[in-house]
Amino acid sequence: MTDGLARRMTDNQIRMATTDLQRDAARLARTAAEYSQSISEHGVAVSGTARRLAQDAADVARQAERIDAMHMIADLYRDDT
Repeated sequence: MTDGLARRMTDNQIRMATTDLQRDAARLARTAAEYSQSISEHGVAVSGTARRLAQDAADVARQAERIDAMHMIADLYRDDT
């Protein structure tokens, strides 16, 4: 029973983290598209916005790495059964 509970908890954590990642990646994509459109329309590249986009992209990458690690842990539970 404990193994099943641990698997369900791990799977639930992965689902929640994946939902957060999807939301944050979609937000990043919208912001990047808006930034690109602004540059096209106004010909001005704001370095602060570009820097923020880079930071947000790094955050999304860290979230993805965390989810990868969570999958590895979940696989350990699956292999034990």
